[in-house]
Amino acid sequence: MTTFTRRNLLSVAAGAAAAVTVPCDHPVRAATPPAGKQAAGWYRYKIGTIEVTVATDGVARFKMAEDHVINIKKDVVNAALAEVFTLGVKAGVEPLALFKAIRQGATGRKRTFDRLAEQFLPGKYDPPGFALRLAHKDLGLALELARQVGVPMQVAQVAMKEFEEALRRGWGDRDSRTPMLLQEERAGVSPRVPAEKLKEVLD
Repeated sequence: MTTFTRRNLLSVAAGAAAAVTVPCDHPVRAATPPAGKQAAGWYRYKIGTIEVTVATDGVARFKMAEDHVINIKKDVVNAALAEVFTLGVKAGVEPLALFKAIRQGATGRKRTFDRLAEQFLPGKYDPPGFALRLAHKDLGLALELARQVGVPMQVAQVAMKEFEEALRRGWGDRDSRTPMLLQEERAGVSPRVPAEKLKEVLD
């Protein structure tokens, strides 16, 4: 039987913090070959007893709503939290105790997405709030615990790959959120916001 220690609990909480800060970008492939052009489509739904059919010519003529983008964050965060709680409980932690520990951690004490204004949005990773090399060690401990108790950690594994690539680039003494730069590089875009504008939103 696995002996659960305070270090295990901290490792699980650290894994939660690390996993939710790293974007997940698994490739998605269609079941059929690409057509090379837009295609017509139909969408059916019911309002009471009336069935409505919406026909489209395959061309989007409207600006994408912000919801299409911002809804992704909760899905990724929820996937990471599911891993954290299943790992903690299987390792012997009471769910309520784990919930309390996460709420009292660095991420839990502050509104999660407010933390984006500290490093990511202003692009400021030096000096570090918490060094990447230390976060990498903590995430490694959480993944080792997961291996011992037999809990798959797909989101955390993605985070670990990002951490390892960032370490290969010599970013170990920079902030633990520095791996977020890798996604910017892949996407070819840097979502920077001036510090004074961020302050207006937070105040």
